[in-house]
Amino acid sequence: TGATKIFQKLLGIEAKLAQYEQGEEFINTIEESEGIDFLNTVWEDPGNLPKLEEIKDPNLWISRIKKLKNEY
Repeated sequence: TGATKIFQKLLGIEAKLAQYEQGEEFINTIEESEGIDFLNTVWEDPGNLPKLEEIKDPNLWISRIKKLKNEY
């Protein structure tokens, strides 16, 4: 029905907004704790992109990237 479709769209919008909020929190956490130069590491290599669990827990991403940087 029409109401069901509207409800599904609203749920989709809410889920998308939650993703944006998680992304913003990830960026803010990295920038505050490590600085913008470290955050920009994400753009240096496709392997540097955060995984979903790292977006939820930015410290996991920080640890992984620091480990990668120490390998070079």
